[in-house]
Amino acid sequence: MPIRILSHDDLHRCLPAAACADAMEQALRALARGESSFPLRSVFRPEGSSGFLGLMPGYRGGATRLSQIALREPNWPTPTLQVAYSFSNQFELPVLFYVLTILEIITRHADFVFVVLAWMFVIARFGQAYVHLTSNRVTLRGAIYMVGALVLIVQWIG
Repeated sequence: MPIRILSHDDLHRCLPAAACADAMEQALRALARGESSFPLRSVFRPEGSSGFLGLMPGYRGGATRLSQIALREPNWPTPTLQVAYSFSNQFELPVLFYVLTILEIITRHADFVFVVLAWMFVIARFGQAYVHLTSNRVTLRGAIYMVGALVLIVQWIG
């Protein structure tokens, strides 16, 4: 995908001041009505650069579109957050499982007990993800998580 760098004049042609003022007025009115949220701004300064990138995310209620969630807006709808957190969870304990499985295969120590425990771990992960995305009962989800974690600990010790 080609990158286009806009000059000062290009920017003013693409974003006329009057259009920006209208957009800001609409955004501020939505904020005053409680229909939008503006979290803290972020500033990123690349190492060795004199410039910076300022990010000012915002969210306005209604249907969620990709452009609204592109900057990991903390005010995503609950179902969207559930899916995002469930997906994120798959990169925590499972990473230790992946490393252990690779080591077991390389060292040829993956016996029957390891395979049974591995399947127990996988089933626990599916169970936790299912509960997370449906009823989201924290006590049940936590219990399933603990089963998977204990199985993983037994695998690492064994």
